[in-house]
Amino acid sequence: MEKYFVKLGSLLKKSRVQAGLSQQSVAKKLGYGSYQFISNWERGISSPPCGILKKISTIYGIPAQKLYSLLLDDSVHRIEIQLEKEFRKSK
Repeated sequence: MEKYFVKLGSLLKKSRVQAGLSQQSVAKKLGYGSYQFISNWERGISSPPCGILKKISTIYGIPAQKLYSLLLDDSVHRIEIQLEKEFRKSK
């Protein structure tokens, strides 16, 4: 499985650990029944929904704008990778 949201995932994990929180406790605070969502975000497999980023910024005490910026950077990177794959296929 590809990792696309690496920068955001790294910051989320670092911030959660610094806040002394488990993935399960964060999942509960965000209204998720499973910590798997948090794990996938931290591993760069998926990203949190935009509406959740504000809640995460509050829980972790980091600026929401920083999270939005990293999400945008990682999304652009993901698109670039996908375009490169498509370009190679078309040759």
